Amino acid sequence: MILFAVLMAVQLPTSPSVMMTGEVGDPGKIMLAGPPLLLLEAIALAGAPTTNAGDEVIISHRPKPGAAPEFVTINLRELQRGVAGLNVTVQDGDIINLPVVKRYAITGAVRKPGSYPLHAGLTMAQAIVLAGGLARNGSDKDIQVTRLVDERSVKPAKIDAGPDDKVLPKDEIRIGSR
Repeated sequence: MILFAVLMAVQLPTSPSVMMTGEVGDPGKIMLAGPPLLLLEAIALAGAPTTNAGDEVIISHRPKPGAAPEFVTINLRELQRGVAGLNVTVQDGDIINLPVVKRYAITGAVRKPGSYPLHAGLTMAQAIVLAGGLARNGSDKDIQVTRLVDERSVKPAKIDAGPDDKVLPKDEIRIGSR
């Protein structure tokens, strides 16, 4: 019994690894054996992004004793396009998360009203195009948006928007008629 307690108190060395979470085909632990592993390789080993993956990868580095964790956010689309400097080497203890895509809704005088995935930099005009364009009586001069002021807000704000304004997560866009 004493030997068991001593064995339980001894920390056995663990193999270097990273944890992949979120919208990948096979989330879980990825062992780091062999040459350094790049971020895109780690994502591929985890089964690649699912169709519900958003536009970002969030890496949480293991904090040093007494320090706060360090978070790095990388644009997934730019990483996949090969933008220089984004395909970083992952480190032992990293937690790599591909969050679910953020969404917005568009209704009113558009051909295909509904909920759509939000990609970085999307404008109101682009959202209208993704919703099939304006209906016969639609007007891009009458765009009303119900928007959360912040995540804790219970009452959303109603604002007027123009075609060049950016769409934000959880926006509810209503396209008016002429």
